[in-house]
Amino acid sequence: MAAVVSSAGGLLAMLNEAHPVLKLHALTNLNALVDNFWPEISTSVST
Repeated sequence: MAAVVSSAGGLLAMLNEAHPVLKLHALTNLNALVDNFWPEISTSVST
């Protein structure tokens, strides 16, 4: 059974981690979710 993602919050929180590998993991996964979670993601990125 596939996991259902209901929020990008966990991945967005990982962007605040100090370790670059964690940030890379978060960005890679956010890229896959951006079409469905853009409203949530857009409030967390600076312009």
